[in-house]
Amino acid sequence: MLKCGYTAFRYISISKLLKNAPAQYVKSYLYTETDGMDLTYFVNYQSEIIARAVQEYIDYIRNIIRTREELTRWFYRSGLLTKLNGRQRDIVLMAISQPGVLFSASEIAERMGVAENTARDDLKKLAELGIMRVLKEGKGKVYTSPKSIRDLKKWHQKKNSVLSTQDW
Repeated sequence: MLKCGYTAFRYISISKLLKNAPAQYVKSYLYTETDGMDLTYFVNYQSEIIARAVQEYIDYIRNIIRTREELTRWFYRSGLLTKLNGRQRDIVLMAISQPGVLFSASEIAERMGVAENTARDDLKKLAELGIMRVLKEGKGKVYTSPKSIRDLKKWHQKKNSVLSTQDW
């Protein structure tokens, strides 16, 4: 598909769907062989797989859009919108979409196209606000995000309640 100019298929996984139902793939192939090499069965099955893969991709993109909208609303309501720059908000979105992944300053620097010190400062600020957590890894630090927006709100709220009790 890519060779024919369908560049969106760089992001769409057809092989995953084929692996999930190998028997159906084999059936479409066998029907073709046993019916005078009529490719209709095979083409029909492949078309259905492509349609499902495209729909899964569309659903994935819609979910990202919903997540971004929900995060933006929460940033606004919580007052974080004015405390975070666009890059930091993008880091949060990236982290939320990859729960459990550890992020280093060098990785963020490469992904965001900024200096490592800038990435480190961004991650540090996110940790200070209770949006990400710091973990020691060897001599350095890595950062992890919550698994969901609900967990993100809890982390932030917990961090703020600790900060407010320290203000006494």
